[in-house]
Amino acid sequence: MNKNIEKKLFDNFLSESADLLRELESGVIALEKSPDNRENVDNIFRCVHSLKGGSALFGLAGIKLFTHTLENLIDKIRNRKLEADTKVINVILKGADCLKAMFARLVEDGGKADLVLEEERFVEEISLLLETSQQPCETVEERLHGELMRFVNRLDIKKELEDNEPLKEIVTIIKDNSPRLLQERRAPREEQLFYRGMDVSREYFTIKSVTDEAERQQYSENNGEMVFSSIDSLIKKHEEKNHKEPLELLINLKEELELVFHDETGFDEILVGITSDYLEKYGRLLEKGMPENVKSASDENEKAQKSSQTLHAKQVKVDQSKLDETISVAGELVTISEFFNYLQTQFSNGNAQDTYNSLRDAITTLQGLSEVLSRDLYEIRKVPVNEAMQKLPRLVRDEEVRAGKKVRLVMTGEKTLVDKSLVPKLETIFVHMIRNGVDHGIEHPQKRREEGKPEEGTISLFVKADESKMIIKISDDGQGIDLEKIKQKGLATGIIGRDELQSLSESEIVDKIFMPGFSTSEKVTETSGRGVGMDIVRSHLLEMDGAIAVDNDPRKGIGITLTIPLTHTTLVKKGLAVAVGKSVFLIPIETVLESFQPSNGEISSVKGKGEIINRRGEITMMIRLHRLFGINTDVTDPAKAILVLVQHKNTRVCFMVDYVLGQRQIIYKKLTLKTLRQPPPFEGVSVYDGSQLAMILDVNGIIKQIGR
Repeated sequence: MNKNIEKKLFDNFLSESADLLRELESGVIALEKSPDNRENVDNIFRCVHSLKGGSALFGLAGIKLFTHTLENLIDKIRNRKLEADTKVINVILKGADCLKAMFARLVEDGGKADLVLEEERFVEEISLLLETSQQPCETVEERLHGELMRFVNRLDIKKELEDNEPLKEIVTIIKDNSPRLLQERRAPREEQLFYRGMDVSREYFTIKSVTDEAERQQYSENNGEMVFSSIDSLIKKHEEKNHKEPLELLINLKEELELVFHDETGFDEILVGITSDYLEKYGRLLEKGMPENVKSASDENEKAQKSSQTLHAKQVKVDQSKLDETISVAGELVTISEFFNYLQTQFSNGNAQDTYNSLRDAITTLQGLSEVLSRDLYEIRKVPVNEAMQKLPRLVRDEEVRAGKKVRLVMTGEKTLVDKSLVPKLETIFVHMIRNGVDHGIEHPQKRREEGKPEEGTISLFVKADESKMIIKISDDGQGIDLEKIKQKGLATGIIGRDELQSLSESEIVDKIFMPGFSTSEKVTETSGRGVGMDIVRSHLLEMDGAIAVDNDPRKGIGITLTIPLTHTTLVKKGLAVAVGKSVFLIPIETVLESFQPSNGEISSVKGKGEIINRRGEITMMIRLHRLFGINTDVTDPAKAILVLVQHKNTRVCFMVDYVLGQRQIIYKKLTLKTLRQPPPFEGVSVYDGSQLAMILDVNGIIKQIGR
């Protein structure tokens, strides 16, 4: 196989495995909350089974052994031979952790993931657990029935039964004296399987008997022949009736089996895994394929389409409709490009006057299309915020076990779309905030009972977003923030000075929890007490130009609201182009409130404050950009210049410029070089009018430079 193709397949396997591990972990947490929910058991079984099949295909013997052992454990739960109690849940979660470690080594070591000592011991631990939960062996009659059914279903024996009289006589004797031994218990007559009135029982149960046999580690030489023959028979039946959906499924199954099948290994575990997955899908098709007088074809097609869309959504990371929109815009750009070629020809032929209006319209259309295209491309970058929330159920579960508390996590807004670049920072924020809620917010069950609260505390995470900002609300019904405790801890650590203690407002005291090194924990644990978590939250918010507000209700709980502007993740946005001397600057449009030419009466100077503008009774500082950047200009009188009123958070200033060039679309490169003055006054750099470089102003950086 081509090495590039092989690498791509392996990379896809790693990506799919990461998704499966996340799904496995969340499924186990859900199973612990609802142990009687069989769907949860089936989901985690499928995850482990898929991991096993993929690792076997790539020859990862260690992962294959590990997942096979874990699969056996989950199968016991699925077959109700083992209860999913806390001990078993802990074992499965530990297995998920081991698998994550294995795949991490797989990436680091270039395709190697042998079991380490801890993982080998874990396999032994599962094996011991399985041994202690073994049920009595099947009866002699059940074993004899199984062996006889496998014998008479063999292709060579079926042929023999047609003309071998002694063999036919033996079968007749068994049927007459003990008919149960040759009764097809999986498909009694009233439960035969049909697809739109066509009987598929024999082929289905032949394949099923092979997979069931393999699960008991029993293999026959002709198992492969039985399966391929049954698949061929089903394909022929569905071809004759033009049943497109099951036909496509069976052809795919046959192709996959032929790709992996080897005479030397026979119908091994990998083939069994592939067959079982397809047989399950085929079984669901049989449920839909009831007689046509029971279900209309339109109903069936609608359900099949929904099933196909669901499967497709798991495989495709980008929404198909967004791709279609982008392709449509790209097509329009091709059309407008051809129109420009036509206009060029008209100009060359001397038809400039008649062509001018068409050129103007074409430029307007091109600007509109480029704006739509850039917007669509950045919409494609968006992913559900759930990607940053997937660790939280496991985190809460581990923390409540460690702390001896009972905590319920309620998450809302998981489908909110955010730029993918935000996900790592949001995940860090969520982890620290939720952990802080469990550690410091929620009380122990006994204390909650004494205060008339339910034993189980609740932590809520709510996320929503609009075009300009994301709002995150994290609240709990715990004990809130003890202001006196913060004061005493702040004094003891020097974070709060005795002189400022009396002048601090309640909100200013609460804000101290976000200071580096501040913690109210009495002792340091693996996850709490070092005063790092909330400081990380604050620093990440500052990086994203975010804001934080705390609503504290002592003994009743706390609510924390985080607001994050989304514009900083977009590298294509609108800006106001302004001229200062021979230089052009771009001001992000979201910071601009208005532009105006001041009168002499609005301008004054204040000692120690510099020049100010009294605009509609509001005093605002004026910043001369030509002085800030050392630019020569003839426009030095503010009354002859243009002032641009900008705002960052709650601070407003006026930039004095020569004149305004108008609104432009900014496509820029962020600055990676440090400027002499910090913080830098520039966000980045862009190209203006196709050839001239224009610096993009950082309003926050300029405000900080002038001491505001």
